[in-house]
Amino acid sequence: LVFTSLMVFQSFAQSPGGVGTNLTAWFKANTNVTQSSASVSNWASTDAGVDLENATMAAQPTYNSGSSDRLFNYNDYISFDGTDDYLIDTTSPNLISHLNGGAVFIISKPSEITPLIKVNDYNSATEYAAAMINGNRVGVSIYNGSLSQWRSLTSYLVNAAQQYETNLRMTNITSTANWAINGEEELAPQVTDNGASSTSNNALFLSMDSYSSPMEFTEMDVAEISVYDNNLTGTEIEKITSYYCLKYGITKGILNTGAGEDYLDSNGTTFWNATSNSGYNYYVIGVGRDDNSGLAVYQSETIHGVNDVSSVYSDIVKLDDANNTFDNDREFFMIGSNNGALSATEQDPAVNAGGTSIEGIFNRVWKIEHNLNATNGDINFILDISSVPNNSPTSNIRFLFDADGDFTAGATASAVTDLGGGLIQVALNPATVASGSYITIGTIDFAATSLPVELVNFDLVEKNSSNYLVWTSSSEEDFYAYQVERSEDLNHWTTLEEVYPIGGNQLNTYQVEDKDQRAVLYYRLKMTDLDGSFSYSDILSYSKAMNAPVFIYPNPSTGIVNIKSDQIQTGTVRLINLQGKVILISPFNNGQQEYDLSNLSKGMYYLEIADGVNRIVEKLFIH
Repeated sequence: LVFTSLMVFQSFAQSPGGVGTNLTAWFKANTNVTQSSASVSNWASTDAGVDLENATMAAQPTYNSGSSDRLFNYNDYISFDGTDDYLIDTTSPNLISHLNGGAVFIISKPSEITPLIKVNDYNSATEYAAAMINGNRVGVSIYNGSLSQWRSLTSYLVNAAQQYETNLRMTNITSTANWAINGEEELAPQVTDNGASSTSNNALFLSMDSYSSPMEFTEMDVAEISVYDNNLTGTEIEKITSYYCLKYGITKGILNTGAGEDYLDSNGTTFWNATSNSGYNYYVIGVGRDDNSGLAVYQSETIHGVNDVSSVYSDIVKLDDANNTFDNDREFFMIGSNNGALSATEQDPAVNAGGTSIEGIFNRVWKIEHNLNATNGDINFILDISSVPNNSPTSNIRFLFDADGDFTAGATASAVTDLGGGLIQVALNPATVASGSYITIGTIDFAATSLPVELVNFDLVEKNSSNYLVWTSSSEEDFYAYQVERSEDLNHWTTLEEVYPIGGNQLNTYQVEDKDQRAVLYYRLKMTDLDGSFSYSDILSYSKAMNAPVFIYPNPSTGIVNIKSDQIQTGTVRLINLQGKVILISPFNNGQQEYDLSNLSKGMYYLEIADGVNRIVEKLFIH
């Protein structure tokens, strides 16, 4: 998610972070969108009389409801195809007209290398503000005058398939600008100063650069934009970025270093304190209400775009306020994690958690901060443990609560509610779960549900006509051996090689070569402890390149998937999760088929198409 901000300042009844002074436009995809069959012809600003329009249906972007869509944390968004879709402001409202600074904030998911948003002068074709995608880099610029003065910023390397909050802060049109991603200032700007001139008669162009030759368009998804036409104070910036990060599940701060930043409500009161929550500033999310911002977040999953190239959703937790429990304005329930490993540590002897004997405690722990009281209802804390090895039966798992985060003394335990699909849940009552308390999970039977060996990675590398299986572990205490297993059909597995551990708690790396590159192969790692208990890694797949591969689009997908193959016209499609379980078997006809996979949990799957002669395997990502 890209939260981009460019400082440049109208009076709104509500405003981002409660900052309404000099707000000239505020576009939210969940309101004031005119659409027919999802084609958007008009996107109107809240209370400001500014419209983004396009009367040509063939070039109109697409509206997407976020009610069950995780892409923007369950918020609506508008998609531009990068070919000819655009929206443009034709009213020339002078959105950026001051020489003493301004800002543009954008929540978006860019997909390619083109301009993202521009404010242009109708008369002289000069550009006053732009947020640009350049390669895999996000940058923001303010420009004033007839091609004479730029305030552009060194762009930061990001994953263009993910979401960010970025912002440019400019105290004066003749001074250095500051640029930030996810609310934290980052990198030195690049500035060229050739003198200032006045701004007038400018307008907003979304997804289109009308002054390039040929015209450029951006493939992107956009959920929200706000434009300010004057300098912002430090507190105002923090309130705005807190609003955006909370609403869209973006961790405030960059690179997930754990340093963290405070979250401020519209009154400037801190509702997540990065200092007191030191060590737990990873993957911060929350639910809450702030009337001055028009903010009501009832469910949230973490989206931390920067430096998370493996997955958009970087933590395994979700908060769900199913009862809409916020009775009062500016009430919040927040959590952050310690970024611990997704594995458990055996407790010998077992820990007594309020009368429950706990034999293993999960290494990832979450800390809670809230300002709710006994009149508020429960907040559901949901964990997706489908990617955690040896996680069943869930009857052995307990949620653990502790006042100091140690969990070896004074902790209490609660049974889990199994929601299916790898999801477990516990209801948190603010009256009994105090602000400042900690939560994790544990097992009452470590041998059966060890949650186990800390496997850092398991990868397949194709080189010199061989497949190399490479993995790294970080803990091998009481561990017996690894077995690299291979299969052609996911039903019959053979051991390719057994590898004995180096041992200890340091990082250990191993490699096994397989010279037999058949058309389709699957690999997994079996990890066996000294007591005979074992667990499996995720499954890796190898598919020999074919002249006519299968095409899957969109990929990643939020539900609807189209599959096309010239090689296989009639056959069977199988969808397989990373644990090797076949979760879908469906006919494939006429070389092309559409499937609705919206009921699947987010993550990576293997999609296999076979006709009895040919078999093709591709990776499919569900967001």
